[in-house]
Amino acid sequence: MKHHDLFDEELFAEDKNGNNILHYTCRNQNEKILTSVLIELKKTPEKLKEMLKKKGKNNKTPLLLASEHYFSKKNFIILVETLREHNLINVELFTEDKNGNNILFNSCHTGNKKIFNSDAKVSIIIL
Repeated sequence: MKHHDLFDEELFAEDKNGNNILHYTCRNQNEKILTSVLIELKKTPEKLKEMLKKKGKNNKTPLLLASEHYFSKKNFIILVETLREHNLINVELFTEDKNGNNILFNSCHTGNKKIFNSDAKVSIIIL
C-alpha cells in the first residue's frame, strides 16, 4: 500500500459514532488544520460533500459542532464558505441535532451571537 493510500484511508475514516475528520477539526480553534484538511478533501468533491453532510454523534454535522464551540468562529466561517461552494448551505442552515438544536440556537446558547454579525457573507446567508 502506498503512503497516499494510507493517508486517504485515515482522511475518510469515521469513528464508532459516525464522526469524521471534519467533526474533530471543527471542535478545535485551529483554522489552519481545518483549511489543510479541506484542501485535501477538495481533491474528491463528492466525498467532501458527503463528509460535510455527515451526522455524527447526537446527529451533529461538522457545522453544528463548530457553532457550539465559542472559539471556533473562524472554523464556522470556513465551513459556511465551503458549504456555499458546494451548494449545501441552504440544507445545512436548517439541520437539527437530536435535541432539535440548529446552528442559530447553538451559536446564541454558547454566547457566540457575534458569529452572525461579524462576517457580512454569513449574515447575508442567514437572512
